Amino acid sequence: MANPIQPGVGYGFSSSGFGFTLNTTPPFDISTENPHPFHVSYDGSKAYVRSGTVNNELLADQELTIPNNVTKQIYIECHASPAPTGFPTSVTCDFADAVPADDASTGYKLIAVIVNGIVTQHVYTALGGERHEYQNPALTTYYFWRS
Repeated sequence: MANPIQPGVGYGFSSSGFGFTLNTTPPFDISTENPHPFHVSYDGSKAYVRSGTVNNELLADQELTIPNNVTKQIYIECHASPAPTGFPTSVTCDFADAVPADDASTGYKLIAVIVNGIVTQHVYTALGGERHEYQNPALTTYYFWRS
């Protein structure tokens, strides 16, 4: 008796007395016609970032002018106010050669990288986040944001 086919990562199947069929269609539509939150597309001069939320704080659709044939990291900025204010108080979007380091007022999250016109997406959904502050014994303070 032959081993039965089992579903696996990236495919499904159906079978009948005549054989089986593999379905390798992605389970979620991540096409540009139905982009997910924070979806980044690029036309050679502008990057378009679809709206998304961090802890229910909305980042509206964004349009960023980015030269072609460069490497740029697209990131969201989660702005904070002193406690007991909720986090984040606002969300914006920007790009640079590297994502800035978190500080007392802003946490950064990489969402995509553009290399010579090709977009590599890093975030596919709305985010939840927390802001933390840590002070070590040498009185150096570190901030980090996690999602």
